Amino acid sequence: MNQSFESELQVVLRALGEVVLPALDGAEKHVVEQLHLSMAALEFIRQRLPLAVQFYRRDLGDYIALADDVATLLTADEADRAGHLRALADRGRAVLADAGLQQSDWVAATRQLRSAVTEAVEASGNAAYEQALDQLVLDHASAVHLRARAWNLPFGFELRPQDLPAFDS
Repeated sequence: MNQSFESELQVVLRALGEVVLPALDGAEKHVVEQLHLSMAALEFIRQRLPLAVQFYRRDLGDYIALADDVATLLTADEADRAGHLRALADRGRAVLADAGLQQSDWVAATRQLRSAVTEAVEASGNAAYEQALDQLVLDHASAVHLRARAWNLPFGFELRPQDLPAFDS
């Protein structure tokens, strides 16, 4: 066995491309297509695995900032909801500060924050702050969306990939 995930993934990709794929000559089209999709997914993982920690930590940081801003906006009208958002944001900061936690912890904290913000938006109805809340969410979503698009660049769906910021910027 090799020592790194990078090496292991390279070995698997090479075996699939140089041994398995040629052996499928004459196989049904969907079988070969599924192998190509599997190889593309493994290549994506190989490329992004070293950056995963950075991606998930930045995502959590963005949702903490969004929750903080939403809580500030809601303080006067929705004190309980604002307090809940602040508590979740504080928990998110604790997750980021704890060196012993892992990707699943960052993802779980991010999901909690995203869910709480979504609930706040859904509950805003015709409130006086509804438009400001919508704009706040859109402003924060822009950075999250750009990073997600940059993260998924290897799939080749972007028409103008040169227009996206580098993932690590």
